[in-house]
Amino acid sequence: MNEAKKVMLADDAPAPKPKPAAEAANPSHSSPAASIPSKEPSSKTAPTPSPKSKPKAPVPAPEPLPTLDDLFRKTKAKPPIYWLPLTDEQVALKKLNSQPKRDRDNLRMAERAK
Repeated sequence: MNEAKKVMLADDAPAPKPKPAAEAANPSHSSPAASIPSKEPSSKTAPTPSPKSKPKAPVPAPEPLPTLDDLFRKTKAKPPIYWLPLTDEQVALKKLNSQPKRDRDNLRMAERAK
């Protein structure tokens, strides 16, 4: 083919087909592309503050969150193991729960000694 025949000028481009009256009246059903929102700014965007309005006070920076080192104790070995010591209530509860075990163990030891 001849190079001149391959190249189409803008003037030679075919004109777009006119839409039927039903499609022109209801563009939402004309094509799937019509349902895709455009990236153009809409009229529903937030209004820009006028120069007469008072500038807002800067929001104070929030305090930094505590690190694991601040919240827990950790072992010196690598990788560190983070832990919390027991509270006095937890210690008392453990002692109460372990008392029957100690009594049972003491009875067994006494029976073995006989």
